[in-house]
Amino acid sequence: MTEQEIKIQEGIIREQIREVYIYRKELVRLDTTVKGSREFWEEENAHLLIEQKMCKEAVEMSESKLKETSIALFKETSNKAPGPGVEIKMFQVLNYEPLEAFNWARDTGLALQLDKKIFEKIAKADPPDFVTITEEPKVTIATDLGKVLGEKGEK
Repeated sequence: MTEQEIKIQEGIIREQIREVYIYRKELVRLDTTVKGSREFWEEENAHLLIEQKMCKEAVEMSESKLKETSIALFKETSNKAPGPGVEIKMFQVLNYEPLEAFNWARDTGLALQLDKKIFEKIAKADPPDFVTITEEPKVTIATDLGKVLGEKGEK
C-alpha cells in the first residue's frame, strides 16, 4: 500500500470512529429514555404486574393439577381424551446412567461433543502436539470515543 493509500485509509477510519461515536451517544440517550419510561410505566402499573404474576402462577398451578388428574385417570382407564381440549400423548423416554452413556460414546466414537471453552483453556496452558498457537489481530474500540475525539463531557 502506498503512503497516499495509507493516509486515505486512515481518513476513512477517522470517519468511521466518528460514526461509531455518534451512534453510541444516541444509543445511550435512547437507553436512558427507555429505562426511565419503563420504570415510570412499571410504577404506574404495579398493580397490573402483581395481578399478572399472580395469574401466571394460578395458571401454572391449575395446569399442573389438570395434568396430574388426567394422568391418574389415564393410568386407570387408558383413556387418552379425559376431557375437552385435553389429550394424553405417548412419548418415548430414555432412561440411562450418564456415566454409562459417556463410556459408550467414547468407546464407539459416536455422540461425542467437545467442550471448546474448557479444551481451549487447557490447550493454552499446555498445548497438545496438534495445537498451534498464533497471534491474530483483533480490533478494540475505546469506550469513550468522545474523549479521543476531543469532545468534553461526552460519552
